[in-house]
Amino acid sequence: DEASISGLREMFKALDKNSTGVITLEDFRAGLAAAGVHGSNGVDELFRHVDTDGSRQIDYTEFLAVALSDLHSQREELCWE
Repeated sequence: DEASISGLREMFKALDKNSTGVITLEDFRAGLAAAGVHGSNGVDELFRHVDTDGSRQIDYTEFLAVALSDLHSQREELCWE
């Protein structure tokens, strides 16, 4: 829904420190560290998972696709409980 997408847009903007329209690995690490997630191995692997085109940057479309897919999966799991 629109509220979810709006929240994701704000999250992307917060991670995109330089307002370049992409999230670098450094941006990603800093954002996750600020959220209390530390450790480069898992963070790097997660970044590669989201960076589906292998550009070493996450654009908004990649970010949104993964986030919405995860959101859909979570809602589907709730339906089966």
